[in-house]
Amino acid sequence: MKHTRTLGLLVLLMGFTLSVVGCAASEKTPANEPTPMPMVVVTRMAALRIEPLTMVDGCLRVGDDEASNLVVWPPDFEVSIENDIIRVLYDDHEVEVRLGQVVRLSGGEVRSREAFDERTRQQIPAGCPGPYWLVGGISPVEETERPGTSATPMPHNPGVADLLRDPAAPGETVEVDAYFSGAGAVLSPEGPIPRPDEVACPTWWPLDAALTDRQFPAILVLPNAITNNTLPDDAPWLVATQEEATKPGVRRAPQLPYHARLRGHLGDSAFAHCPHADRIFLVEEVVKVYEKEPSAPAAYQLELPEVYANWPRHHDADLGYSLPYPHDWRVESLAEPDVLSAIALRAPQWPDNPVVVRVHDGETRLDPADPASRPPLLEGMGYSPIQQGLTSLGEKVRDSQRLTGYQVDREADPGQREAAILFSAQGRTYELALRYPIGLDASQLLLTTYAAIVEGFRLDTP
Repeated sequence: MKHTRTLGLLVLLMGFTLSVVGCAASEKTPANEPTPMPMVVVTRMAALRIEPLTMVDGCLRVGDDEASNLVVWPPDFEVSIENDIIRVLYDDHEVEVRLGQVVRLSGGEVRSREAFDERTRQQIPAGCPGPYWLVGGISPVEETERPGTSATPMPHNPGVADLLRDPAAPGETVEVDAYFSGAGAVLSPEGPIPRPDEVACPTWWPLDAALTDRQFPAILVLPNAITNNTLPDDAPWLVATQEEATKPGVRRAPQLPYHARLRGHLGDSAFAHCPHADRIFLVEEVVKVYEKEPSAPAAYQLELPEVYANWPRHHDADLGYSLPYPHDWRVESLAEPDVLSAIALRAPQWPDNPVVVRVHDGETRLDPADPASRPPLLEGMGYSPIQQGLTSLGEKVRDSQRLTGYQVDREADPGQREAAILFSAQGRTYELALRYPIGLDASQLLLTTYAAIVEGFRLDTP
């Protein structure tokens, strides 16, 4: 539920929910001219929200329901986000809060990106949709300050990480607040039918039964593939199950709400033989439902970012290619051996996961007469053919050259994977590679932006 209140008379109700500076002209707009959009010049606005901060696909939002807003920081705020910690410096304030924590966020709502002045618009991450909340100030909220609470502190219920850090005794009933990955799932394979005398392990398909402290995409959509998002062993997650699954010869996926307080226990003897037996949480009761279904169901198709048509393009006339990239990404030259050229397209949200564009001497093609002989750039976990314009995202890209090539999946550091797209022409191979995080840190928005860059890649002479 959104808790918003307005302080004083600083919010002018002129059809907008924010303070508009410099728009007080009383002249009527001629009938044949469009009504000009008011420009929001950054000021401190006086509406107030008391809600949690959440990270959805790399976008920081206030609120955890369908009415959430993208958080927009004024240019004079210094903000850093590391893991789940958000640090904010402004005026004489230094604030540190966590993702998921309820905060007091003053400011005002802005419905349109175009309503911001240019400096503030540059602060908005590409691909993060509105509506927007322009921040005036931020501070953490104590339990007794939350709307609807009394002076008696609310009981604290541990999250998944808390329970794993200090686990209860086997069979001891505890309560935990968690997100359930199986809510609203389109694909719910339940695995092979167990023998009549066998208790099935709920860990056969953990992504459809995971309990976590924050939302994460159970699947990841790449330019040419859909893949499972693996949760690393060192991440905080549990596998949910219910009483019926303890019976021999039965396999049932749990039926639970998306975000809830759950009562249950670890260490049930029925699952002692299962992998990750210490992480299997048998849910006895749903104590409280925060969200029954996710506000945005899992997407199995990519959508072109709204502002894609206005992205700038990087053009290398010497090597004969160009490609689009979001406004707030940087283009950096790289010094790499054994390549003709290399650049990195780096996003402020994911500075450690740039799209790397390399140009290699020589084309990369399979020899039909010797399919077992694989060119070096195709080495990896696997590869598949790819063509621009065949996906739901690619169909919307104008002037697509319908280039063909390969998508290669490669090994990467723990907690990451790597994908590379290879196009060959003019005696060269053009490689667009992305090393992306998986698990709880995975971002579909990063992968969607990568796919849009791939679809917009063009050769000067195809």
